[in-house]
Amino acid sequence: MTFYTIYLKDQLEPENCMLVEEGFSWYNFFFGFIWSIYKRIWSLSLIHFMIFLIFFTTLQFHFLNEVTTEIIGFFLSIAIAFYANDFYRKTLEKKGYKLVDVVASKNKKDALMRFLERNCKTS
Repeated sequence: MTFYTIYLKDQLEPENCMLVEEGFSWYNFFFGFIWSIYKRIWSLSLIHFMIFLIFFTTLQFHFLNEVTTEIIGFFLSIAIAFYANDFYRKTLEKKGYKLVDVVASKNKKDALMRFLERNCKTS
């Protein structure tokens, strides 16, 4: 079971709901900089860029060998991936989304369906 935080902007409709998975972001781990730009998380994009700039250019050529630089970069990528969804939540809040619920489900589609079933009234 995975937990999803559900953010809503304006009215309760499926297209206004944003679901953010709790925990480690595999997409960020594998596609770091590209993922953060796609999600428009500019602060995280800047962090990815600075890590690239510092570790893969400056330190590698002046202080550390290539293997040490790769190992440090790998562990930094893991650390960032643990917090990537938190950055995404903050970005949604800045865009006017409000946290409305937390749902446990096996996937995003089921989580959205559970949320809508609980919160939509039928006439």
